[in-house]
Amino acid sequence: MANIKYCNGFFVTADNRIATSSNKNKLDNKFLYWWMESNLISIQSTYRGASIKHPSMNDVLSLKISFPSIKEQRIISNYLDQVDTLITLHQRKCEIWIIFSKTDRILIRGFEMDYKNLVKEYREQQLLTQVELAKKLNVGIADISRWENGKYEPTMKIKRVLKSLFIESGLIKGETNNE
Repeated sequence: MANIKYCNGFFVTADNRIATSSNKNKLDNKFLYWWMESNLISIQSTYRGASIKHPSMNDVLSLKISFPSIKEQRIISNYLDQVDTLITLHQRKCEIWIIFSKTDRILIRGFEMDYKNLVKEYREQQLLTQVELAKKLNVGIADISRWENGKYEPTMKIKRVLKSLFIESGLIKGETNNE
């Protein structure tokens, strides 16, 4: 698949070809980059080769590009840059949430803990039977079994108690204050 990156006024293809507009007063490099990004299928059709495919430069240069005035090109490019930056920031934010919730098991507002696995891990770590944990939490043994099987989740009150127990035991990171 065609892969194009923009850097310092030039853009580079996956096979490390550096490209630029021959007349930057008529066709802005950044606009050309965004045009290429939105026409990857057309560019991909210019790739030739049996095992390692490279774009045929004659075919690439014969692609027809419609473009507005240089002023409009820059306005369009700036707008697309801003949208791309926002998308990147949101993707990073999502990646951070996923990393925290999966690796550190931090309870983050908007995300639920994995009670099914954490209850069982806690119980095994503390060498407790389901009966002993049920007594400790003042719930029925069936509740513990249902939580560990993922059939039900604990009540909010029990979730707060479990959160404190999980933090104290080191299963998750966080503060023990019950928000």
